Amino acid sequence: MVALVTQGSQARYELACPICGERLHRAVKPFGAGAAFLAEHREQVLLVAFDVLVHHLLVMHGDGEGRAVGNS
Repeated sequence: MVALVTQGSQARYELACPICGERLHRAVKPFGAGAAFLAEHREQVLLVAFDVLVHHLLVMHGDGEGRAVGNS
């Protein structure tokens, strides 16, 4: 669901929404953070990516009140 990608000295995370398939990607900050940064901070980067996914799910697939569809 989440991929950590490095190209040269730049790192990013990529993920796809399991509902609509929209692909989301963001550069890992600080700019220039590469493989060494990801190795040291992998869990934190994955938490940020998960937060982005949760935000997308609530905004795009929620009920407008910050709840997932189907929850009361």
